[in-house]
Amino acid sequence: MKKNPGTFLAVLVMTSGWLVMASNNPRVVFYQDFERGHDPVQLWRTSSSQYRVDFKGLTREKSFSGKGSFKLQVTVKEGSYTYWWLPVKIFPGASLRYSAKLLVAEPTNGRVRLVPGYGIIPDFPAWDGLNNLAPAFGPTGGQWKLVEGDILAMGRELLRSKLPVLAWGVTEENMGWYLNGLCLYLEMPEKGDGRFVLYLDEIKIEGESVPVEKYLAEVEKKWEPARARIKEQINAWEKRLSDLEKVLAGLGDLKGDEAVQDIREKLPHVRRRIITAESCGFIPPAQVGEMEGYFREIQQVIARTKKARGL
Repeated sequence: MKKNPGTFLAVLVMTSGWLVMASNNPRVVFYQDFERGHDPVQLWRTSSSQYRVDFKGLTREKSFSGKGSFKLQVTVKEGSYTYWWLPVKIFPGASLRYSAKLLVAEPTNGRVRLVPGYGIIPDFPAWDGLNNLAPAFGPTGGQWKLVEGDILAMGRELLRSKLPVLAWGVTEENMGWYLNGLCLYLEMPEKGDGRFVLYLDEIKIEGESVPVEKYLAEVEKKWEPARARIKEQINAWEKRLSDLEKVLAGLGDLKGDEAVQDIREKLPHVRRRIITAESCGFIPPAQVGEMEGYFREIQQVIARTKKARGL
């Protein structure tokens, strides 16, 4: 079961941690040049085990500046996919942008994107936090290409497009979101296996970041109106269901009426749906229509039964 959004706000403070490397520029909140240390890139998602990694890690083969870069050489079977992830957790201030240098080498036959990934507060099921609107590159002819984007603008657009299918009664103004990492998104060719050879260097995230405790306190205030709307809707459902249960009880013993018996058997399920929404702290958009359908069916059976009995 999903955490109650109110609980999530508190838990995040204790579980959050992120990699931010030092820089002489106070506006650079993250910097990675792959010159030293361990390989920070992780396999994030894959559709199957049908891929082969020929090389993944720091290399001195190519570099945009300095001596090193990150290299990924992988073959992915047709019908599969892999996403590779650089974890960077930053709570944004008034501005935040990312940039990197990318070189895609032969025999790459797909395309490569470096895209920001986002987390949201509160968290909801079905959230896919990738904004795939960054440019995609095939082989770059041995040239390093600049990849850059506005993390704030891309995050707002992603949240605006996804929110209608995430939760009822919630607007963009009620939510918080943060940069959760950067994703190497490997787009497969139209046919056949995907072959990818790429180099990554000079990743920068510039702008303003906010301390996690301050950001969560701001989100808590923003979430309060949505919490009130959700509670009001749940209370309305509870009252409506209780009123209908009383009417059904007042119809007396109708064991021979299959429609009434069917409705009475559905009532615990309807109540569980309400309890689940209350415990999770949000209402999936589809549930609003489902609940109206349940109530309409109950009311129709009650009206038909009353008419048949001359009540």
